Amino acid sequence: MRTPLPLAALALAAASCGSASQVIQEEVSQAPSRALAPSTASAKEWNGARAGIVRTFAFRALERNLVEEARGYLREACEMDPGDTASHAALARLFLAEGDARAALPYARQAARTAPENAKANLVLAAALAENQREEEATAHLKKVWLASGPKIEIARALLTHHASLGGAQAARIFVEDLQASQPLAAGTWAISGDLDLAEGEVDAAADNYRRALDIDPSLSVPVSLHSRLDISTVGKDPIWVSARDSESRGDWKGAGRLFRFLVQTRPDDWRAHSGLARSLWREGRTAEASAILEQVPVAARDWRDHMLSAKIAMHAEAWEGARGNLLVALELRPGLEAAELLLRRVREEIEGGSEENA
Repeated sequence: MRTPLPLAALALAAASCGSASQVIQEEVSQAPSRALAPSTASAKEWNGARAGIVRTFAFRALERNLVEEARGYLREACEMDPGDTASHAALARLFLAEGDARAALPYARQAARTAPENAKANLVLAAALAENQREEEATAHLKKVWLASGPKIEIARALLTHHASLGGAQAARIFVEDLQASQPLAAGTWAISGDLDLAEGEVDAAADNYRRALDIDPSLSVPVSLHSRLDISTVGKDPIWVSARDSESRGDWKGAGRLFRFLVQTRPDDWRAHSGLARSLWREGRTAEASAILEQVPVAARDWRDHMLSAKIAMHAEAWEGARGNLLVALELRPGLEAAELLLRRVREEIEGGSEENA
């Protein structure tokens, strides 16, 4: 039985909390430029330069949520340059986000092959292996990466999640205890121990472990639920919130919905969680539920994403005037938002068409 926070969620995680394609955008946009003129470069180098150009096209397509076009560009970049780690990893991430694990695997393998020291590429490969039901191979690969990379917290979290998904709480606990014995001076060891304690409802033990982690690294982010116990007044990164946004960013609407719903139940005044749950429900096609959740968010607490969602719900109901109002507010809050401008154009056409019919 898989955990609600699968290995793929950690492998596809990004720091950004924007559109559904940003995790892939980041991978693509950070790739090194290899722009070389054909008159001075070998055929191989020129292919690499062309691949870089095509990769830029993919990035621009993803900015506009043109997933089909982006997939085509990434395929072309991979064909042009087999050594293009960023494009192979990005395409593997895209396939994983769409639930096509079989298609993701060869691209993930190539990304890890061309950059064996790249932690992100290796995590994508581990996720692809796990999603293809090749758990033993995924485990072996993660352990290899762990030994080669040293005490990196993202690798450790991936291993913890992987063990939990395969063997349940006992396997995860054994991994954490081994980590405590082998890496007692790493802040990540105790942070991950605290994460597992929180998952099991052991809040006091989680606070103790995070206190040890902070003694080693005072800059470490701490779950909001532990702030009062640790006398922390600054806002930290709640791992559940981060995981919910990560799931949303890679298109795992059901996973994001489960996490946002948990946040709504535990923090009913957190309007961001309500908004996230409404977005997830909308993406699942559960329009009525999405509308009901979004209505609970006070108008003063809504951001441009909320108004965009309100507009889409109104368009679904053919309530064109309501859609127009929400789109205008979204554009006021986020000037130049292309998606809002395109929807507004369609809404105005519908309104004008209706006026002509009534004339």
